[in-house]
Amino acid sequence: MKVNFINSLKNLSLDINNPESFDELLSELYWYADAQLQRAKEQQQTEVIMQWEHRVQALDMACQALDAINEDDSYYLVY
Repeated sequence: MKVNFINSLKNLSLDINNPESFDELLSELYWYADAQLQRAKEQQQTEVIMQWEHRVQALDMACQALDAINEDDSYYLVY
């Protein structure tokens, strides 16, 4: 899993004119955290499960916030 995650990060665009790269990064982080959560559940590591559950929940909230901001994905807010 670690190798796949690192490879996917290498493929992300760092071009400032590509705001989708942030969405892609956030998505990759979400799927990485979810995979780690599943591994912790398989190994029945209660404390680790709780830590990854919080991370997955936080990333899910961030993804939902981006979806709310970019409802039509045709514009992005600039801060």
